[in-house]
Amino acid sequence: MEPDGKSSGIPQRPATDGADEITQINPGAPKHRGIRTTDVTGLSYSELRSRARLNPGHEEDRVGLPVNFMLLEYRIESVLGIGGFGVTYMVHDTLLNNRVAIKEYLPNDLAVRDDQTGAVSPKSKDAEENYETGLDRFVLEARTLAAFHHPNIVGVNRFFEANNTAYMVMVYEFGESLNSWMKKYLSRSDGAPDQASIMRMFVPLLEGLQKIHDTGFLHRDIKPANIYVRDADGSLVLLDFGAARQIKDIDSAEGLTSIVTPGYAPFEQYHAHGRQGPWSDIYALGGVLYWIVTGKKPVEAAARIETDPQKSAVDAGRGRYGEAFLKAIDWALAPHDRNRPQTVAVFLAALVGTQLDGKALALSPPPLPGDMERQSVASRSPGRRRAVLAGVAAASVAAVAAALFATLRGGPGSPLRLAIQTGAVAQSAAETGEWTKSMRQFSTLLGEAVERSVETVQIADFSREMAQTEASYDLYLGPVDKIGIAVGRLRLTPLAKFRDFAVSIIVKSNSGVEKIAQLEGHSIATYPANSAHGPILMHYLLTNDVRIDQIALKLSGSPDAMVDALLFGVVDAVALAQYGADDALARYGNKLKVIGKSDSYPGFVLAAAPKVSSEQVARLEQTLLGLQNTSAGIAALKSIRIRQTAGTLALMPTSATEVAGAAERLDHARSLFPKNAVPLDAKAAPGTNP
Repeated sequence: MEPDGKSSGIPQRPATDGADEITQINPGAPKHRGIRTTDVTGLSYSELRSRARLNPGHEEDRVGLPVNFMLLEYRIESVLGIGGFGVTYMVHDTLLNNRVAIKEYLPNDLAVRDDQTGAVSPKSKDAEENYETGLDRFVLEARTLAAFHHPNIVGVNRFFEANNTAYMVMVYEFGESLNSWMKKYLSRSDGAPDQASIMRMFVPLLEGLQKIHDTGFLHRDIKPANIYVRDADGSLVLLDFGAARQIKDIDSAEGLTSIVTPGYAPFEQYHAHGRQGPWSDIYALGGVLYWIVTGKKPVEAAARIETDPQKSAVDAGRGRYGEAFLKAIDWALAPHDRNRPQTVAVFLAALVGTQLDGKALALSPPPLPGDMERQSVASRSPGRRRAVLAGVAAASVAAVAAALFATLRGGPGSPLRLAIQTGAVAQSAAETGEWTKSMRQFSTLLGEAVERSVETVQIADFSREMAQTEASYDLYLGPVDKIGIAVGRLRLTPLAKFRDFAVSIIVKSNSGVEKIAQLEGHSIATYPANSAHGPILMHYLLTNDVRIDQIALKLSGSPDAMVDALLFGVVDAVALAQYGADDALARYGNKLKVIGKSDSYPGFVLAAAPKVSSEQVARLEQTLLGLQNTSAGIAALKSIRIRQTAGTLALMPTSATEVAGAAERLDHARSLFPKNAVPLDAKAAPGTNP
């Protein structure tokens, strides 16, 4: 208190021993919000429409709001999509200076937009009640989504009303729809994603769907267009909850609006009084999985009730996917709702296809879609089946997964064994020890993901592994050219790659050599044949039509020695790994210049053996690709002392096709090393490992 008995407005710090720091607040301090009134005002709807019509190539769009229209502090940048329930926009938040997505409630069969103001109103008196009911549900959708907080469900940050309608402010996800992603994936690979990749993507999504169901909601419109693939890590996000409904009693829900996307909507959604519940969303998600593994959209549900013409996933995917996995998809797509998995927990257990306490968690899914109809009445007693389903449905997805992990890990005395081939890393026993020690934080995080400890073991090379009929270890880490053959022969599943490999070709600035083709007749220093970077150079020269037999190749494992040779005129060019090139350019500046850079190849690759379950593979991949988002993960990645990746955070997804293909190209290029290659110095004879 001040002497006159009045408070100063600043809370006084109480006596303390220093253990607690009290934040001081001065309510009298001047306010500065950094907001200009122009940030939250803009031209009228009619003016923006008029201006848009004057633009060349303008196509009249009376559904979405025009570009630059202001919704409070949000400026419309573009329309992302128009559906039956509303419009979604890409928007700039002028206050926080970031990008968000906003969904506007505008049911096209009930409402219209005013040409002058942009306000939304019911089309007629008869539509008013339904419009208001839909608006209430839209508000409920926003509140429900805002409470989910799950990484695989679209995030909602805010909700507001304007223009006689409502708006939902969502996290803007950088990525593309699953439809678009699959087209690109198929264009660059030999087929659909493998089972481990599918599980890595969809297990977290299923956990998100379970959370939706736990709150008493159904999505009711799951399809590839409503599933987003993030650019950053390939994870999935479930979008568009415009058709979502709350169901308090899923066994007797009636009166729901008919929502139908042919191929993905179950039969009960074709009429307003169908028995809808979690099994309805499971059907739709099963349809998405069927589409991925077969390349074909499922037959429309209404055409499958009497005589089912759809080819089973088991038949369509045989030889490429596990039988339990395919049976689970067929089970999810059973035409009759009571013949499907009734909860996500049950479906996920069947999809994983793992045994628990000697009994299949799949709860006897039919081998083919029609088998359950053919069973005897006695063998599928309603009371017995309800009891079995109720027992598993009571467990959450997390509980089922935890039980799976407990069974799979074989107890605390059964660690995962991670075999590491140092390849171009270790130069001495001391360096090998330092590098292995640097892996401890990383290994700990991997172990936490699957609730098993991870034990690192160094191996000399993969030749011994190639002689085995099956993988000796659980996990493998090595450079792509070493691990690539093992991926195919031992049926390993790549989990992630550490930074890509590439080589840069560097010459002296005054050399007169300006492009790759001019290297013929000159000498180049590079890494030996059994490294990854030496063959990368060979492949790069071949793709640029450079005759290798016309180049004097000098080999060394030391970037410093190669750069010294270039500066002193011993060689005319050097081909350095990216880390070596960056260091050389930083040290010598404009004395050197880059005349070419090769394509990138996966760097060090971490892969799992077949003995690691699909569920654990999915958990490991999800953990690896999320390390860059946590302080513990960043610290673990920074501590790893692999020379090419030391301190990097560039941990990226990869595939068996990418890894095996890169190794095959490098192996071919390795065989083309010219016979006249000589060591640059006495320390590095051809064939030594740099």
